[in-house]
Amino acid sequence: MRNYSKNKFIFASSFYGMKHSFQIITVSIIAVLTLVLCWQIYWLHGLYQSIRQETTATVTSAVEMADFNELASRIKSTNRKDKKHAWKSKHLAFNYDFDIYSQSPLKLMRLVDGGIHKILDPLVPIDFKEFCRLFKHECKARGIDVDVYKVTFRPKNGHGRHYTLPGMKMTDAGCVKYHNVEGDYSYEVLVSPLTKVYLHRMRGIILTTVLIILLLAVAFWYLIHTIISLRSIEEMKDDFTNNMTHELKTPIAVTYSAVDTLLHFKQGDDKEKRVQYLKICEGQLKRLSGLVEKILSMSMERRKTLAMNKEVVRLRPMIESMAKEFRLKNDKMMTFVIDISPEKMTIHADPMHINNAIGNIIDNSIKYSGDEVEIRIKAYHQADRDTIVLSDNGIGISEENLKRIFDKFYRVGHGNRYNVSGYGLGLYYVRQIIERHDGSIAVESTISKGTTFTITLPAK
Repeated sequence: MRNYSKNKFIFASSFYGMKHSFQIITVSIIAVLTLVLCWQIYWLHGLYQSIRQETTATVTSAVEMADFNELASRIKSTNRKDKKHAWKSKHLAFNYDFDIYSQSPLKLMRLVDGGIHKILDPLVPIDFKEFCRLFKHECKARGIDVDVYKVTFRPKNGHGRHYTLPGMKMTDAGCVKYHNVEGDYSYEVLVSPLTKVYLHRMRGIILTTVLIILLLAVAFWYLIHTIISLRSIEEMKDDFTNNMTHELKTPIAVTYSAVDTLLHFKQGDDKEKRVQYLKICEGQLKRLSGLVEKILSMSMERRKTLAMNKEVVRLRPMIESMAKEFRLKNDKMMTFVIDISPEKMTIHADPMHINNAIGNIIDNSIKYSGDEVEIRIKAYHQADRDTIVLSDNGIGISEENLKRIFDKFYRVGHGNRYNVSGYGLGLYYVRQIIERHDGSIAVESTISKGTTFTITLPAK
């Protein structure tokens, strides 16, 4: 007893250590992923600000070039239309100078454009429509597609003038301001929000970042899911080992006690006692044999070459024989309702394995039920399939547990029902056998009302 307590303490300590390590690993992974994500966001924010400044500078440059080209357009237009004006000769001389100026370096253009505005604006007003057209053209040439809402021109000394494009709503408009070098005048251009331009320019890196984050999230989810699954399997194996140890020790201890009594206490001289003890030994050895059979079935999915020795099996005699055996070895009040149609219905299956599979289901129905058990077994043939339905009036299985009852080592918790022993192999074995017959098994259950298993096998 002391050794058992010690082993239990060691197991609990080991389990706690494993759980603690798992928590540390999970927290560490989350922390690293969070740091990577924060760094990526910080880097993207810096890139966004850089692109924003660059785009603003580009649009401001487009305003400058639109201003210059609008000036050129007004001068040429005026030169063509106003040849009869008194200031014609003066204007022609100015036009000649402008042609030379338009081919000059940008710095020189910036120095004289204020003077041109002073001379030209009083004579010919700014053509805002032409300015907007030129501005949009300059932006498009730089890879920026924007709409213009409103243009305001303010000379250094004088009243500002503005132009609003018809049909444009200035919701969330962005303002681009341009001042010429000498500060003689300024433009304010309200344009459509430039955020979409920033994001368009960042689309490659944003898409890559999102993909990386998604991949990391999927990888993290898969890692955690795998670790949790492994932990669950480890816990089930530990539970299986503990239950198996108990299951093995009990029949061995009972058989040993019976044999020891026969050998050393002269109970073998009494025929009645001898038969009684030998039957005890026989029963316990059968129990051990069944236990070994189920342990061997654990590796069923790995034994790909295992073949079912199928033959014609009559259902009614097999099921009635099982019902009789279960009545004899159980103290509960049991009622079997057998409905097989046609009466002489047969299935094509391995007699031993199909008997064990159905027997496992009936055994579970008896274990997880009250003092009075009613088991209904119905079998029928339909099209090219044979169907066997086993129903009981037991305690039922919750929806959460119903999804896992066929998993290896899995056992459903049943509160205070400590008298029910097992090692989580019965239904796993059943599913393996049914699938080896190219069949399928389904289960439905309602708490406190019972469970129904439906086995479907291919007809011969």
